[in-house]
Amino acid sequence: MQDATPVGQLGDSELETSQTDKQQNKRGKQKVISHWSRFTQWILQIGASNALMVIFTGVIATATVIYTIYAQNQWRIASDALIAAERAWVLYDSIDLKRSVITPDLKVGIYQVVFRNVGRGPANEVSICADAASAIPPSQSFDCMIHTDIVAAPGGDVGITVPGPAFPDVAKQIFIWGRVKYRDQFQIMRYTDFCGTVLLKPSGQVASGHCHYNKAY
Repeated sequence: MQDATPVGQLGDSELETSQTDKQQNKRGKQKVISHWSRFTQWILQIGASNALMVIFTGVIATATVIYTIYAQNQWRIASDALIAAERAWVLYDSIDLKRSVITPDLKVGIYQVVFRNVGRGPANEVSICADAASAIPPSQSFDCMIHTDIVAAPGGDVGITVPGPAFPDVAKQIFIWGRVKYRDQFQIMRYTDFCGTVLLKPSGQVASGHCHYNKAY
């Protein structure tokens, strides 16, 4: 028969393993206690006044970072507002029917579309592209690739002639739409998407105005 090992009695190898685990746990606790002890001793050494000074310095540093970020945001907002107030703004003004003509065959109208710089700065390299039709224009915008030397001074106007159906012989309403591209005095490229219309009222009067989309950016 084999000798039975009494319950609760450990072998030599198991006993050594248990003692090793205890020693490792003891070392871990000693490290934690050691770190806390060093921190506590550091606090006691520097004194309450110095500790408050360290905390106060940290608060000042944090507040400085927050204020710097806030000041940068405020400066950016102020800068954008200044540019918006001083830049050139070339907007659709009207369709000048007095300077618009119809071809001798009464099928094509040549419409004079007028734009005005309502901003405070000059608009440089102004280019305009447009189309005209008797139907509501599509929502797509033009991508003008024209480069010119045209300058629209503040308060000044610039025009373009756009061919389309003759009015009112061929169509009772004309839509003219397109895009204006220019560079403001801050050397930023600007765009204006526009849409104007000419229509014949039931009373027989001719009216011109804006249609469903006009935006400048």
